[in-house]
Amino acid sequence: MLRNYLTIAFRNLKKYKIFSALNILGLALGISCVVFIYSFISHELSYEKCYPKADRLYRITHTSFEENITRYWAPTAPMLLERLSEQMPEIEMFSRFMQASNLSMAYTDSLETIKKLMVFDGFFVDTTVFEMFDLQFVYGDANSALSSTSGMVISEALAKRFFGDENPMGKTLTIENYGVDFVISGVIKNIEGNTHIKMNFLMSFEGFRQFLYQQGLDDLYNARGWAGPYNYFLLKEGADIKSLDEKMPDFIAGYWEGDGIREDILSRHTYPFQPIKKIHLHSKLEQEITPNSDITYVYVFLLVAILILSIAGVNYVNITTAQSMRRVKEMGIRKVVGAFRKQIILQNLGESFMISAFAGLLAVLIIDILYPFYNVLSGLDYGLSEIFSRNNILLIIGIVILLGFLSGIYPAFMASRFSIEDNIKGIKKVGSFSNRLRRVLIILQFAISIFLIFSTLVLYKQIKLFNDQDLGFTKENVISITFGGDVFRALRNDYVAVKNDIKSNPNVLEVSKAVRTVKAGAMDFVVKPWENAKLVSTVLAARELSKSRRRIDHLRSQRLFLDKEINKDFSDIIGESKEMKSVIDQIERIAPTDANILIYGENGTGKEVIARAIHKNSQRNQEILINVDMGSITESLFESELFGHEKGAFTDAKERRIGRFEAASGGTLFLDEIANLPLNLQSKLLKVLQERKITRIGSNQEIDVDIRLICATNVRLDELVEKGKFRQDLYYRINTVELHIPPLNKRPEDIPVLAEHFFQIYKNKYKKTQLQFPEYVAKKLSKFSWPGNVRELQHAIERAVIMCNEKNLKSSDFNFLQTTTSRTDMNDQSYNLELIEKKAIEECLKKHTGNLTKAAAELGLTRGALYRRIEKYGL
Repeated sequence: MLRNYLTIAFRNLKKYKIFSALNILGLALGISCVVFIYSFISHELSYEKCYPKADRLYRITHTSFEENITRYWAPTAPMLLERLSEQMPEIEMFSRFMQASNLSMAYTDSLETIKKLMVFDGFFVDTTVFEMFDLQFVYGDANSALSSTSGMVISEALAKRFFGDENPMGKTLTIENYGVDFVISGVIKNIEGNTHIKMNFLMSFEGFRQFLYQQGLDDLYNARGWAGPYNYFLLKEGADIKSLDEKMPDFIAGYWEGDGIREDILSRHTYPFQPIKKIHLHSKLEQEITPNSDITYVYVFLLVAILILSIAGVNYVNITTAQSMRRVKEMGIRKVVGAFRKQIILQNLGESFMISAFAGLLAVLIIDILYPFYNVLSGLDYGLSEIFSRNNILLIIGIVILLGFLSGIYPAFMASRFSIEDNIKGIKKVGSFSNRLRRVLIILQFAISIFLIFSTLVLYKQIKLFNDQDLGFTKENVISITFGGDVFRALRNDYVAVKNDIKSNPNVLEVSKAVRTVKAGAMDFVVKPWENAKLVSTVLAARELSKSRRRIDHLRSQRLFLDKEINKDFSDIIGESKEMKSVIDQIERIAPTDANILIYGENGTGKEVIARAIHKNSQRNQEILINVDMGSITESLFESELFGHEKGAFTDAKERRIGRFEAASGGTLFLDEIANLPLNLQSKLLKVLQERKITRIGSNQEIDVDIRLICATNVRLDELVEKGKFRQDLYYRINTVELHIPPLNKRPEDIPVLAEHFFQIYKNKYKKTQLQFPEYVAKKLSKFSWPGNVRELQHAIERAVIMCNEKNLKSSDFNFLQTTTSRTDMNDQSYNLELIEKKAIEECLKKHTGNLTKAAAELGLTRGALYRRIEKYGL
């Protein structure tokens, strides 16, 4: 019987060739399109499913709000997750990903280059990455793979490219971009699945940190706002990401402490968490690892697939239903010869399923032919195994079964229900269910078709508009010379003047369009056809303007430094002692030279005054002297303060700033308290002093600097060199000539002279012109030890002038003179200066109840110097 059914089915197909061909071909094309679209949607939705812990993996991002501009950053600072993991117990582990792509790698053996390749998709990572992302090792193991900063873990694919079937462990790959060798310490299996983090090779993040430090970029590594690596973390099982969100305001306020009040910080910074599964379709941040897709595309293609399937299905069902009416008489004859309704139902359903199965097989053939073109169109690299995946095969079978059943419903269940007389006569009432069904299907088919046709036409018109529409200017007839930065701001601020100036040019046809390019940064226009001389002149003028702008920036920054410096009250060198006359004699001899000078002297002896005297008598006296207190510059700000930074180099870099070296170029740079410079920063200073070139943070351009260097310290640098706390090469670089400034207690004859000098200054400053300074008081001052040296004497005189309410200064105005004996005649009349200094500090700290700031001010010391003495004496 089955054979008879098949024979009848094939006879009908052969009898209605055109009907059969159109029906099968239309359905096959619809199935093919749906399968291709479904493959694309499946690809988009499959990202990150290759990681078993994907549901607990998150990326932390940074949103900053500055000057009405909102920036959404995918990378964040290296230190961010270190701080966050310390305060958030919900974080199980984290790993940072610093991109290291587009590298030229070479495999060499015995000094011979065997293979050289361009390699992409590499990262510096933390060692936790293998456990977080469940990376499986072919060679090596997760515990030791990146224990060395010179180790590299590569993928199976990269190992195959370089080493074929050989075991790559222990072999060396050279990154030619930087001239660095890495030893293969592990091989991981290729990641089976789609991910936005394509890990082709991995290196130690600690190695990246060391590299930054070697390049003098440790400030960048520690910068809170640097958008450097991509930070991912694994949430503990059972932990709720919402609990982290609730704690983030407190964390952000602490992380940015010192950058404003809490409300201001929270209004300028947020750190959203992104589930790793949502990054590919939902993330559109700056500096993404790879360009992401958009969930909108998934929805659009899903709708298109539904519409295509609807058209193909409706067309197939409608034609099959209409065709079935031709076979009503056949059903009647079969009933006459004894066929049961069940047999007729099975025959009709079988034929419908067979025809739809033919369409499914033809769809498979079409897919096999067209999938290379699909790869080109979609940008994917699918093979037959991916195209004919289990899900796609099930989709085809499902469509075949569904449409086979729908198309066989009417002839199988409705037409077979007619009486034998109606079947044989072919009677069919108007307005019957069949007619209504066909009308609904036809209307639905036409509605969908019209929608797709009009959508296609709209898209075509829109694309044609983009390509052909006259947007108001002819780009071939406009040349723009573009500048950014201050030139852009200057043109924007003087917009009306620029607009009117351009309008006055008869060669300018579209002023409004041209002005837009001016506002975007263009400096001038040359209309075609141009004269070569005018074009060259315009380019040269633009070049000179750029140089002028840079020079103005330099002068503006110098002026800011000068404004601060000239407001300081510095006196000339004052002293009549033999020791000071010797110092003045040395200054006269060394000042006219460009020799580097190292000034030794206790705190308060006047090292800065000496430095200014040297500068004043040098050949650079018409230029600036920049003073830098090395003890007050933190390690994180060292490079920014001394070498400068570009706008946007880090979050706090709101504008370009030149450093102290660049500001002092042409003049003198005075580095006070040079001994306080940490050992790890000394190499950076040495490099600049050797090469006389600096590079601002955020720039690759080297800038020549021409300075005369003067350094000062109160510590013996040669002793620090012996202890390994100061670089010997830097020591030799800065002490071409040494000057030793004697402490005030070694030249008591200078005390009355200095006291009188300060007395005259403060008497006039505080408008006490009738006040007198008796000689006996000056003599008493000469007997005091002055542990704070000249600075302490200056402050003592100022305080006495302020507090005195009579015509003459008295000993009682100097309260310490009343206890001179107790401060000097201690420890059995000991005159040991260290004991005197220790006692003075103890008493001063007791007087100010431990307030270091007030104690340091009264002692004439800096806060840092007081700290060192407290540590020295064990106070």
